[in-house]
Amino acid sequence: MKASNICQKQFNIFDNLEELAFSAAKDFAEKANLAVAQRGVFTVVLSGGTTPTAVFEFLAKAPMYKIPAIPWSQVHVFWGDERYVPHEDPESNFHVAFENLLSKVPIPNENIHPIPTNYKDPNAAALDYAGVLKAEFKLNSYATPPKFDLVYLGLGPDGHTASLFPETTVVKDLVSGRITEDQWVVALWVEKLQMYRITLLPVIINNSRSVVFLVAGSEKTNILNNVITGKQQPLVYPVHLIHEQNNNTVWYVDKASVSLLDNI
Repeated sequence: MKASNICQKQFNIFDNLEELAFSAAKDFAEKANLAVAQRGVFTVVLSGGTTPTAVFEFLAKAPMYKIPAIPWSQVHVFWGDERYVPHEDPESNFHVAFENLLSKVPIPNENIHPIPTNYKDPNAAALDYAGVLKAEFKLNSYATPPKFDLVYLGLGPDGHTASLFPETTVVKDLVSGRITEDQWVVALWVEKLQMYRITLLPVIINNSRSVVFLVAGSEKTNILNNVITGKQQPLVYPVHLIHEQNNNTVWYVDKASVSLLDNI
C-alpha cells in the first residue's frame, strides 16, 4: 500500500483489488473493535458493487486471513442505498451482502437493518427507513442525524455515489437547498436506469466518524480523475456532495483507477 495526499484528499493506493479488499477488511475489523471498546456498538453502512463484495469475502473469513476477530454480536449493519427490488433479487445490495458476508458470520438477525423494498410506494419505504435509523440510534427527533462509525461508498462511472445520480431531482434539490437537513432518506426515480432507488442523503453520510470510498478498475480512471482534480460540480458529479469532516474520509483505490492522477 502507498499512502498519498492528492488535492488534499487522503488516498491509500494498492497494487490490485485483492490487496485493497484485504486492507479495507482489516480496517473494518480494527474500527469495529475500537468502537465496541469505546461505545459498546459498531454501526456500519454497506455499499453495493464489485469492490465492496471483495471486502465482504475477506470479512467472512477474517481469522483465516489473520484479520482481527470481529465482535459480530455488537455490530449493526445498515445500507447506504438500495435498488427498489425484492431482497432476494440478485441486483439487491442487501442480497449481495447477505450472500457474501452476513449469512456466513454470527451476526444476530436483529442487528441487520436492510432498506425495505416491499412498499407499493417507494417514498413510504424511505420514510420507514428514516424511522428505523431514528429508533436504532435512540434519537428524539430528526433534527440531529445519526452518527455512523463507518460508511462505505463507491464511485459510479457517471460520478454518482450511493444513489445520488447526476441531474436527478433529488440532487438538484440538494444543491438548491430545497431538501432540509431533517430529511435523511429519499426515494428517487433514475430515468436512465428505469428504476426507483432509495438512498441516504449527504447530511447523514457527512456526519459519520469515517467514510471510506472503495474504487477499483481501469473503467474508473477517467471519472476518478475528473472528480478529484476538477472543480466542484455536484450537479454533474454528485460525489462532490460528500464533504470531509475532520479528516474523516479516505479513498481505498487500486493503481489502475488512479493512473491519470498526479503525485501518486
